[in-house]
This record gives sequence, structure tokens and C-alpha cells, in this order.
Amino acid sequence: MKNIYNPSVKNIDKAVDILKKGGNIVMPTETVYGLAGIANNNKAVAQIYNIKNRPEFNPLIAHCCDIEMVEKIAVINDMARKVLNHFNRGSITIVLPSKDNTNLSKLGCAGLDTVAIRIPNNKICNEIIRKCGFPLFAPSANYSGGISPTKAEHVYKSLGNKVDMILDGGASPVGIESTIIDLSNDKPAILRAGAITQDELEKFIGIALVERTFAKGNNPIAPGQLKSHYKPKKKLFINIEKPNSKQAFLGYGDCEDCFINLSKNGNLVEVASNLFDALYKADESEFNEIAIAPIPNYGIGIAINDKIKRASV
Repeated sequence: MKNIYNPSVKNIDKAVDILKKGGNIVMPTETVYGLAGIANNNKAVAQIYNIKNRPEFNPLIAHCCDIEMVEKIAVINDMARKVLNHFNRGSITIVLPSKDNTNLSKLGCAGLDTVAIRIPNNKICNEIIRKCGFPLFAPSANYSGGISPTKAEHVYKSLGNKVDMILDGGASPVGIESTIIDLSNDKPAILRAGAITQDELEKFIGIALVERTFAKGNNPIAPGQLKSHYKPKKKLFINIEKPNSKQAFLGYGDCEDCFINLSKNGNLVEVASNLFDALYKADESEFNEIAIAPIPNYGIGIAINDKIKRASV
């Protein structure tokens, strides 16, 4: 496919050059592929919203390569530092007060006085951020509200040649977006369910998290809070035990007539990793509709059910 490159040193340097000049590239992360623009360039950030057709009231996540970079743009408190260190990068995003006079694009923060930050656990992504020397805003690299991409070909099918470069880092191992928590005040809250569960976070920080996973109207303070999200083109039905002949059935566990089995062994981590790719394949199939089997609602299953519920709205 055109516009898809292997992540060689030469191509990573080319991606960094594009970003520093205000362009946009797509990079792999451990969660989903991200549409990146350097976070101190309003034009680059505006292009992210334009490429995705994303509403500008919906803030982006600033991706940093280490805690030192986080400290340059956000007021990081002890709890946030502990959470970032304990979960060792990856599938956790924290909303913190943003610092003044940092050149961080207010557009990417949707005009809020907070910023959502994440330190990815992906060598390609982190090397790009490090060489850029400034955080990158990088929402999922797909048309706004659609299925999040976990492979480079997913990105191309959704965005085509609208971006300067797509770096192919293989399938995203986690497969769903990061958990988002708000630590910007004295009332910690969970804003988006993800691979790190609410129970895990509460046990670690020793405080019950308030659930604010849906935005009040068009006022999200973090991505993933809108009612409708992750939608395939075809109508999606959830908690289906007996699909009809018109439905591409995404099964779970013991399933004889599945279009795709998300996990034959009933492994929820495997379901998360396979979910978005399965939705892409079902959306391209000869079936008229998509149906998903009931998914247990515990552990990472809570995040999976959150995704498919929003995808079915």
C-alpha cells in the first residue's frame, strides 16, 4: 500500500523531520496507532482535527517519552508520579493541570487548563518523540468516531493518503486505548475504561475513583467520553447468543459458527487485542450486520464492553 513505511532508522528520521516541519505522521503504539502532530505547532494540531474530522471540543492526549518531558508541560503531583512509575508506561493516561508558557497548543487541550498525558510503551513511538524533543498529540489514526486502528492497513483504509507517512510497527499488542484517570484535583476520577482496570488503580492508590466516563454534553475533558464512538459502518449488535444469517458473528469461547472467534480460550486480554481488527474484517465482509457474543464484564472485560457499547449506539 502507498504511504506505508517500515520503521527503519532512515524512515524514523524522515518522520521526525516531517513532524518538526509541522506535518503529520501515523506511528504505532502498544494500544492503537496514533495520528501524530508536534504539540507546540497549532497548524499541525489543527490538521489532526481536520484529517480525522474530529470536533475541536474533544481534547487530545500529549504523548511524552519520559517523566522529564511530562514535567515540562504539566504540573505533576506525587500520585501521578507514582502511578506512572508503578504501571511502567503504557496503557495509562493521566489528566493533570497544564503549565503556563510551555508553547503547548491550547487547541490540542480544547482550551482547557488541563492536559492529558501518556508515556507509551513502544520503542518506535518513543524514539520519534525523543528525537522531536517535544510531546506529540496523537489520537487514534482513524476517521473520528470510527473503529480504532491496530494495524497500519487499518489506518490506510480509514485515512488513505491524508497523512504524510504511516509507519508500520505490526499489530498493536494491547489493542484498545489507554485507561484515563483525572488527577488534576483532589477528587481522582476514571474518565475512560482501558487495559488497566479501575480495581487495579484503586488498589494501588488506595482511593475509590469517581466514575466520569461520559461527558456532560459536548464538554469532554479527555478523549473517549462521547456516547457514540468506535463505530463500524454496519449496524452492530451486542450481547448476542444466537446470531441470524445476516450477521457476521464475533464469538467468544465455545463457538461453532463464528465469523471470527475473539478468543477460543475465553481470554479477555486476547479479546482486547483482537477486537478492533475483527470489527474491521466484519465491516468488510459480505454480511449486512455485525453481532458480538456476550463478553464477561470484569477485569479488562469492563473496558471491552465499554467500547462495544459505544460502538453499537
